[in-house]
Amino acid sequence: MRRALLLASLPAILAAQSPKSGIDPAFMDRAVKPCADFYGFANGVYDKTPIPAAYAAFGVNQEIDDRNDAILHRLLDAADVGPGTRLLEIGTGWGELCIRAAERGAEVRSLTLSERQVSLARQRVAAAGLSDRVEIDLRDFRDVGGNYDAVISVEMIEAIGFHGWPKYFRTIDGLLRPDGQATSTYLRYLK
Repeated sequence: MRRALLLASLPAILAAQSPKSGIDPAFMDRAVKPCADFYGFANGVYDKTPIPAAYAAFGVNQEIDDRNDAILHRLLDAADVGPGTRLLEIGTGWGELCIRAAERGAEVRSLTLSERQVSLARQRVAAAGLSDRVEIDLRDFRDVGGNYDAVISVEMIEAIGFHGWPKYFRTIDGLLRPDGQATSTYLRYLK
């Protein structure tokens, strides 16, 4: 049911795309490196603290930490992540979500385009003692196969861009088992 709602949330975009249309490969070649560079530069900000706590470096209070923690748990709850769940995370970030999922007993595969995020997230996963439950790959989401109980993506819609959404949602749909769940978040910019 949630899967259908996820895909139905962009009917005009999906209807405008034929099943064979997709993203211009030349565009994607140009997009991967800047994306990897962007997500790799900030490791220094996050290398000593969990993601939510890193906001303190910018003068943000503990209330934000609690909200971010609640958001991660809501995403995991919405995707029914628990013991034995096969979870694909699109966009590793600095490893916080995959750690939380593994703590719930899930088997996690997480993808990023940033070598620096791979390195830092693997360190965090190892420090949490969860390396046996989490695999972090330097890989584009369009190049992964398998069947998953859940797919979670945090703030990747912005990185992919409007024109990439049809392929993004079709890819997620193709990776989910028939009764699988998907959740995705986005940043909302207020004016």
